[in-house]
Amino acid sequence: MRSSCLLVLLLAAGGCASPQGFYSLTAYDGEGKPINPGRSFMAQGRAVYSAINGTCLAYPGARVVVIDKETGREATDLSPHQCRK
Repeated sequence: MRSSCLLVLLLAAGGCASPQGFYSLTAYDGEGKPINPGRSFMAQGRAVYSAINGTCLAYPGARVVVIDKETGREATDLSPHQCRK
């Protein structure tokens, strides 16, 4: 019973931590210049993690900034993300 309660609590907490909504991702080079000026990637919900990973694969060493499209503010729990070289 005790382990069941713990499992339910962990699953509930994990569901609350998932990003929801629409996000815009912009990649910047080491000098802070946009890699694709005027263009950004869009992602919805948990797909933002895949978009960040894909951006890092395409642009190693980039800094990815994630903007919440609803609020227009940077999603501080996801952004900025520094890609490995």
